[in-house]
Amino acid sequence: MKTLSFYTAYTYIEARYGLTMDQNEFITVGMIAYTKIGNKNTQIKGEILNVENGMIKLPCDIVSIEGVFADFPDMVVTSNSEKYPHIVSSFIERYINYWKFNESLLYDDGRLLKYTQSGDTLYFDRDYKNVLLLYRAENLDSEGLPFINDKEADAIAAYCAYTILYRESIKSKNRDTFQLAKDIQQEWGRLCDRARMPEKLSQNDVDKILDALTSCDRKMYGKSFKPVR
Repeated sequence: MKTLSFYTAYTYIEARYGLTMDQNEFITVGMIAYTKIGNKNTQIKGEILNVENGMIKLPCDIVSIEGVFADFPDMVVTSNSEKYPHIVSSFIERYINYWKFNESLLYDDGRLLKYTQSGDTLYFDRDYKNVLLLYRAENLDSEGLPFINDKEADAIAAYCAYTILYRESIKSKNRDTFQLAKDIQQEWGRLCDRARMPEKLSQNDVDKILDALTSCDRKMYGKSFKPVR
C-alpha cells in the first residue's frame, strides 16, 4: 500500500469540506484521529543489550516487544552435575539451527528469556550478556509524524472537519451547524472503520490466517484442558 505524508490529510480538509484549520492545531487533532484509528506502520528492529543489575532500558522508539532472546540456544540439559552433556546439547542445537533456512525475522535460536515490564524497563531474574531485543518501531518522517495511506487521510480529514464544526456549533449555539457536525461525525465513523480494513490480503497473509485457524499446537479439538481438582 502506498504511503503518504501526514499532511495529505490537511489538504483534504479544505478540498473536501471547504473548511480551514491552523496547521499546528491540525497536528494535534489529526494525531488524535490517527490514534483512534489504531493503525501503525511499523518495522522490525533488533538491538543487542546487556542485562545489568537485573534490568534493561527499552529503546525510545519502541511500539511493542516481539521477543527477548538469550545468546545461548534453547536446549535440554541432560545433567545437573556435569558440564560435558551441557556442552554437547549446546553444540547439537547450534548445528541444527545453522541449517535452518527461510526463517522469519522474528526467529532466533536463543532461548526466550522471561521478564517483567514496568514502564520503559524490563526486569530479569539475573544478569545476561548479549541479549537480543526484537521490537517493532513506527516509521516516522523527519518531523516525527507517521506515514499514512489514502483511507487514513480521508478519516483524519473527516475527524478534523467534525471537530471544527462541533466547536463552532457550541460557540454559536446554532442547531444547523450542530446537526451538520453530527452528520460528519457519522461519516468519520464509517471512514474510520474503512481505514482499519486492509485493501488487499496477499497470499502470505492468507497463509498466516489459515495456519492460525488450523493449528493444533496449543489446543486440540475435543480435548479438555481444565485443571484436575
